[in-house]
Amino acid sequence: MGWSLCRIREFDVAIDALKKAAELNPGYVDIFTTLGIALSDVGNHTDAIEVFSKALALSPNSAREHYNLGVALELSYELAPSYEESKPFLEKAIEFYHKATELDPAYADAYWGWGVMLRRASRAGEAVFALRKALELDPTNENGLQECQSALNSFQGTASKSFHFVSLVSAAFCAV
Repeated sequence: MGWSLCRIREFDVAIDALKKAAELNPGYVDIFTTLGIALSDVGNHTDAIEVFSKALALSPNSAREHYNLGVALELSYELAPSYEESKPFLEKAIEFYHKATELDPAYADAYWGWGVMLRRASRAGEAVFALRKALELDPTNENGLQECQSALNSFQGTASKSFHFVSLVSAAFCAV
């Protein structure tokens, strides 16, 4: 029921139903995942992080749960009022996105998230690697292609490190 309510954008009712379902079924990871998504969709990223952490505790080898936690941390990073307050979210998001890629090496969205956050942390070499891998896995991702263009703009002057990456992005732009 909670997921159905989320799909029709009845988030407040869905969140209440999912919280009750979580109390009744505290070992059912999908309830926590759906609740985390609903909380994140209404902008309650603090609670989403807590709920995704519970889902991760139930399924510690799940790339999806690491990815979801990375997304919630990324959103918290974006909303933090200052750099000092955002930095812990940035570092944790990098950690969880990276773990998602280790658990599922074909998880393109996790590579995109990892690359974006690495770029924001001014870790250009690692960002190039992650974004290149994301582009290899999903060369038609239009948002990803835009992110690659941003990465290329921020990596000007490091052509030797990003030459292969530039080639992949150029090929992907031509393919779309």
